[in-house]
Amino acid sequence: LRELTNSWSHRNGVTGLFSRIGAQINPYEVFSKKDVRGVELGRTGVSVGAFAGGAFGLALQKATEALMKFSQASLNAYGVMSKLETSLGVVYGSQGQASSVFSEISEYATKSPFGVEQMTEMAILLKQSGIYESDLMDTLQTIGDLAGGNEEKYRRIANNYAQVLAIGKTTTKDMREFANAGIPIFEATANYLGIDRKALSDEIQKGNVTGQVLEAVFKQLTGEGGLFYKATEKGSETYAARTVNVQDLKQLALSEWGEALYQGSLFGTYGEDSLVKSFLDI
Repeated sequence: LRELTNSWSHRNGVTGLFSRIGAQINPYEVFSKKDVRGVELGRTGVSVGAFAGGAFGLALQKATEALMKFSQASLNAYGVMSKLETSLGVVYGSQGQASSVFSEISEYATKSPFGVEQMTEMAILLKQSGIYESDLMDTLQTIGDLAGGNEEKYRRIANNYAQVLAIGKTTTKDMREFANAGIPIFEATANYLGIDRKALSDEIQKGNVTGQVLEAVFKQLTGEGGLFYKATEKGSETYAARTVNVQDLKQLALSEWGEALYQGSLFGTYGEDSLVKSFLDI
């Protein structure tokens, strides 16, 4: 594929491709309007069947199929990533700002056990709950540490935390949800406030355990010396996490190719009747 795309990226891409295989052929003669059976493909009639009579034809057919599959996969990946970025743009009110945040999310996701899609969804959720942009990545990483690299726990903690932020205070039910996710939240909050468990229950009932208090407790738990210090980093060393990372990196790379194909920049500027335009149409 590297050889193919390098060849196609030049003005004489098709001729260059043929010469690598060992043949000098005029691409405009090869890509005739119709093949020997009169079958027309696209504007230029890119014909695979016309070459099927020999080894060269078979090689070109396989190469073309591979390139087309690669192109389709790239465009699909670009579609998925564009949708995520657009969703961020809705909550941020600025697509430029959303693109910057998405780059940060992608960088974090590819080094953590959590996928890009999940991180983007959680970022949207937290932003809608009132998290400032400057605090967003810190919050995503904090929740990741609290979850210990566990994807299901991450969703539970993030959803519960977003609810607390939206209301502005926590309830006994919220605290139990955090405890069920493996966080010693009652003990940690009582220690942070310097009170015992009974007094903590009273403070919760009074609405004094706010989102700000919870944020401070989370930072204490995930900071140096805390129970969940660098838990995401440890979780990212597992085989399952590495598999997610590889898949995300692959999708992000394909997305860049897909964007270039969609914008037409991968092959340079081309006209309405060019071979490249017809190839992309097909």
